[in-house]
Amino acid sequence: MSDVRVLVRSAVLVSLRRQRSLLLLMVMFVATVLISNGLVGAGVSKYADSVQYRSALNLIELSSIAASARRQLDDETLQEAGKLDRVTGVYPFAQIDLALSDTTDWPDVATNPGSLFATPLVPGLAPTVVAGALPTASLGPDEIALPRDVPGGRLDRLLGKKVTMEFTRQVSTGRGEPSRRSFTVVAITDNSTPGAAGPTPSYLAQDTLFGLIRASGASGSGPLSYTTAYVRTASPDDVPRVQRTLAAQGFAVRSVATQLRSLTGLFRVLSYASYLLGALLVLVCLSVGGLIGAAWVQQRTREIGLLKAVGWTRRRITASLMLQMALVGLIAGIAGTALGAVGSLVTTTIVAGQHVDLLPVDAWQTPRPALLLLAVFLVPVCVVLGGVRSAVKATGIDADEALRDL
Repeated sequence: MSDVRVLVRSAVLVSLRRQRSLLLLMVMFVATVLISNGLVGAGVSKYADSVQYRSALNLIELSSIAASARRQLDDETLQEAGKLDRVTGVYPFAQIDLALSDTTDWPDVATNPGSLFATPLVPGLAPTVVAGALPTASLGPDEIALPRDVPGGRLDRLLGKKVTMEFTRQVSTGRGEPSRRSFTVVAITDNSTPGAAGPTPSYLAQDTLFGLIRASGASGSGPLSYTTAYVRTASPDDVPRVQRTLAAQGFAVRSVATQLRSLTGLFRVLSYASYLLGALLVLVCLSVGGLIGAAWVQQRTREIGLLKAVGWTRRRITASLMLQMALVGLIAGIAGTALGAVGSLVTTTIVAGQHVDLLPVDAWQTPRPALLLLAVFLVPVCVVLGGVRSAVKATGIDADEALRDL
């Protein structure tokens, strides 16, 4: 076996020089596919996390005013809904009229910004933030997010400042007095397209908002009741089952996911992209590997003739050729995978810094380890498969014929 090792070692070095153009093509292609896969995979991962845990796709809307409603929405019935299996949270929806108390906080001291309807911050229904940031978990008890555009101008300059909000507290039937509370502005939201929360909504933590509602006396002395609430499930897959259970209990239900079918379709397409890139890697590696293997064996015809002339068997020569091609392919595979992994780290970091809204990407991401291992072993396999036919054909030629032709 020592002669085989010596032959393989020298042949591999020669092959790396002779086939450097094709091998470089293979390395660059492997690296390009891995970089693309890392970029798409990082985007899909973040998108999937957003869809499954921070989007509206796993929310079920409850209504007490819909025609099918047979139960009221209050703290007791919502607590019952929250005990269902795979339900991770229940969020009642209500609003209270807030106003900027200090005229120095108005964009135009001559124009009252009007009502900034305090709205609960429901996970999955968070507004688009144009300045500052909303906490991942929830707003703090003394934090508020204000709308950007109000009568008189914009509220951007209030970001990071403490503002005093004013609401009316009912002291008797038909009589109220102003009450105030201070908050720190942590975010400015986009309200250019009014939604269900109204044209100028501000956002508070759930407990803070309902504390203000109780303090205002708007609910009277009894328990709070709501017209709308949201039930959150662990994942979008749990929505149909939980929705059926709630409907059977008399709640009027509507899944937010059914209103966003195009978004789930986009998610499926993006999920398939990783598999498509993997299939493309296999296909092109087989094609380029075939070219490398065939060209490499053809260049070794004279060497095959010499080996047969000194007594090497056809089986031994074929095995030696396969081993040489596998080693050449393995070197190319390792080089391409290493380049692709590093390129993926750099590319995802650059793209993440661009803050692409359509497909946000986490920085410093690499392709899945399984794909990296596949790329390392796929290249030598493809090179061997590409050259095996030519190798078998070449080793079948008589020694004198091989030497005479060359």
